[in-house]
Amino acid sequence: MGSDLQRSTLRYQLMFKTKLFKEDIMKTISLSALLCILVLFACDELTQLKDQKTGNVRQMVDFTPIKVNYPNTLADSSIVDDYHGKKIHDPYRWLEDDHSNQTKEWTKAQNQVTFSYLDKIPFRKAIAQRLEKMWNYERYTAPFKKGDQYYYFKNDGLQNQSVLYGQKSWEEEAQLVLDPNLFSEEGTTSLSEFSFSKDGKYLAFQVSEGGSDWRTIKVKDLEKNEILEDAVEWVKFSNISWFEDGFFYSRYPTPDAEDKLSGKNQFHQVYYHRLGTPQSDDDLIFADRSKPNWGFTTSTTKDERFLVIEVWESTSGNAIFFKDLKSKQSDFTPIYQKFDFDFTLIDNLGDRLLLMTNHKANNNRLIAVSTQKPEMSFWEEIISEEKDILRSVDLADGKILAQYLHNAA
Repeated sequence: MGSDLQRSTLRYQLMFKTKLFKEDIMKTISLSALLCILVLFACDELTQLKDQKTGNVRQMVDFTPIKVNYPNTLADSSIVDDYHGKKIHDPYRWLEDDHSNQTKEWTKAQNQVTFSYLDKIPFRKAIAQRLEKMWNYERYTAPFKKGDQYYYFKNDGLQNQSVLYGQKSWEEEAQLVLDPNLFSEEGTTSLSEFSFSKDGKYLAFQVSEGGSDWRTIKVKDLEKNEILEDAVEWVKFSNISWFEDGFFYSRYPTPDAEDKLSGKNQFHQVYYHRLGTPQSDDDLIFADRSKPNWGFTTSTTKDERFLVIEVWESTSGNAIFFKDLKSKQSDFTPIYQKFDFDFTLIDNLGDRLLLMTNHKANNNRLIAVSTQKPEMSFWEEIISEEKDILRSVDLADGKILAQYLHNAA
């Protein structure tokens, strides 16, 4: 009996490790402890076995194998590419066309197999009920202040998305500001990036439908408590950077209907949108037609004096440019034009831009770049590299707050 229990428990652990857990749970609760908890609370779905020697009743999982019959997948041997004289077969390229009836039928058949298998797992319902109980508690983010209001996100426990609340003082009752759970009846539309205007009057936020990387930027007038008609579409990999009565953002050209989800991301561009105007009137601010694979991320300093653009072409390393928005004659000035290091704008101190970078510092450092003399020879080191990794920097009340990663904690 003991060896049977060990074998069953091992199989139980393996199934959990490969199929059932989300990353956030695995980070906070050890696998073995969670397994014990779930087994104890899944008794209704388990088989009871009696130890003949001790008379103790033990709970066992029914591990009767579930048969799986996968549908056949066509291997098209006619698809062959010739790369410098080397022929490479690609028999399943037809699956890349997600608009074809053939691909849709294949996907439908695969889903039928998957859900048929999941529905037959005897303890799945019990685990779902236990996890629901574990997650069902109120959660809050740390508050932050914009304009004359404090804001925070709250989740009642089982909401798909946390809800944004605001209040002018801690004594007042909190008011609902934005509930992403109401974006769609199916719950498939989510809130991503968001940004408050400098005076705290407006909230611009990005909406994603069905998990897509495509975003639509919408704006809420917080004083009037109403969503404006502004809608900025085909936004992807973009911040929302406020300046005066509008904001900067990044987008790709409007794709054809058939390329919406499968087309290449090329010719990223930076635009400026003024509130109350159609997107067709937005001003093109930054683009490079000779570099179709470059992407651009915008940031404005808190005083809205400088616009900083980070230029990227992969997942790490970026060039960086700035523009003085208070000077009509100002053009974009480069600070660094290669892609071998990372540069992130923190804010400005007068004419100096504070940048966090791993340039000559694997663990990051903070430098000040003069907008009058942005050449590398004039860079000033504000926080030098330490043994611990510099993760973030903020300015508050004339002080610099630096957060480090110490011993991976």
